[in-house]
Amino acid sequence: MNLKRFGIWFGVILVIIIVIVFVIYVLAPWITSLIPVTKADDAGAQVTAIFGTAFARQTDEAKSTKEANATATGQAMVENAKATVASMFGETLPAPTATPENTVSVPTPTPTIQTAIASGTSEPTATPRVESNTTGSDPEGTDLINSKYMVAYQDSREYKVPADLQVPGDLLDGFTPVSSLVLTDLILPKDAQPIPSYQVVVPAAPSDVIPFSCFPQDYKEGDSFNRGCKELQLQGALPWEKPVAGYNDGENWSCDSTDGWCADDIQALDWRVITGYEVCHPAVGCLKDPDGGAVMILFINFHDSDEIWNVRTDSAIYVDAGFIGYGRFWDLSGGTYNVGKGIAALRNHYFYNLSYDVGRDNRYSGQCGTSGLCQTITYVTVARVWDRPELGINYSHFELIDFGQWRRP
Repeated sequence: MNLKRFGIWFGVILVIIIVIVFVIYVLAPWITSLIPVTKADDAGAQVTAIFGTAFARQTDEAKSTKEANATATGQAMVENAKATVASMFGETLPAPTATPENTVSVPTPTPTIQTAIASGTSEPTATPRVESNTTGSDPEGTDLINSKYMVAYQDSREYKVPADLQVPGDLLDGFTPVSSLVLTDLILPKDAQPIPSYQVVVPAAPSDVIPFSCFPQDYKEGDSFNRGCKELQLQGALPWEKPVAGYNDGENWSCDSTDGWCADDIQALDWRVITGYEVCHPAVGCLKDPDGGAVMILFINFHDSDEIWNVRTDSAIYVDAGFIGYGRFWDLSGGTYNVGKGIAALRNHYFYNLSYDVGRDNRYSGQCGTSGLCQTITYVTVARVWDRPELGINYSHFELIDFGQWRRP
């Protein structure tokens, strides 16, 4: 009798187990497919009610993926229930295969400049904002114009150049002018020379500068540095009527300080030339030839005073692979020869030195590569002049009187 009752109860339990297995294997997937997922929290509550298991707590940052998580979690719980029942009968189920239905896909964020830089996978393509360079050093030349030396000099000016007299930033490729540089006609005043006032006009640069291989000085005492120039002078074959200037000294020179900036000066009534691969001057601006050639700033000091630029006064200059030469300009009054033509002769001579072999003492090597021969030269000529009340400028200042890019034929 007891055995009969045991058989009946055993049969009932077996039927219950079969029903449970049937529900898990057949009906559960169908039931979960009916669960609405328009709200992830409601879907989680319904699945939890069926299987008696709570969802893992979701964070605020994951709310955007709750719908996908609810469906995937429900499917995962079904698989766990299958594994539990199978273990009761000593059966091993194969691991579920990841399919689009039970795999949560997290969208990849759109890359930004910031994430690309942080991961080291890309360089930013946006144009960088140029900030002031507090150290004054910038090997790439992207921020030299905003170095503390350039900015401090501009801030120290006791005059402001009217907007219509400032040099446009797009005037010359490779040249970034400072705001204190004046673009106007240079008129020699009557009280500066014995002849009536006239405008200083610098002739355009010729393509052939070989006739200017001689420095425009007087060779009657000899030509030990420029062989053959004395004979040309005696023959009247030099391209200037009278000697234009004297040559005091010059040297292959670059700023060798740790930040690339150093001191410079110009003496009263002198000329001064600065050439190089890249040059920045607080009274002029920054130059770098767009075609990889040399650059040149030619100063003509019409004023009877000196000016000094140095690190101590935050007004230094920047010269990369350069040359500096200087001397006296004989007549800046225009009484004995045309000043504009004299300036052009001096300019053309340095075009020759930069683009042709100057013999045993090639001090220009490195400005345009190892050969020292430049195919292009970006240049400006500036004059340091007296005050110009008619322009609203009551202080000595610098005026741009000549500029361009010269190409070797």
